[in-house]
Amino acid sequence: MVKPAQTITGIQPDLFQQLEQPALERDAAPSLCMDHELRGAMATALRLARQHYGYSRDRIIDRMNLCLEPEDKITVRQLNAWMAISQEDKDFKAKYLPAFCWATHSILPFQVLLNAIDFEPVDLRDQQALRLGQLTVEKARLAREERHLRTRLGG
Repeated sequence: MVKPAQTITGIQPDLFQQLEQPALERDAAPSLCMDHELRGAMATALRLARQHYGYSRDRIIDRMNLCLEPEDKITVRQLNAWMAISQEDKDFKAKYLPAFCWATHSILPFQVLLNAIDFEPVDLRDQQALRLGQLTVEKARLAREERHLRTRLGG
């Protein structure tokens, strides 16, 4: 935890402590070298799409291209280059990731990205369950308040 900057005169922050803060921040920064994890998640998504939906890579590319602008259309060759470890210089562009996830019915690649920064994706069902819980708690609180007011009013 970073301590607040101490002051010498009560107005001016301590210069030496300010110089330490970037080093502390750097030490707390997560490692975001996740190329292999992202490729692994994408490979798993491709495999699961084949197993569960019967999608070949050609079919996945067709589905991705349905989501993309005409100038952004991709080919199976591009996907294969992105997936090959020997082609590490061929980076998968972020603009293709939502189309890939939609085409494969998988959020595994997003999970890898979010987990790297200590976040977790929450789907619509999770959000709805959370909201239902909040409403249940609020309903119980209002019922208690209503009982309390009825008791105080004598009825």
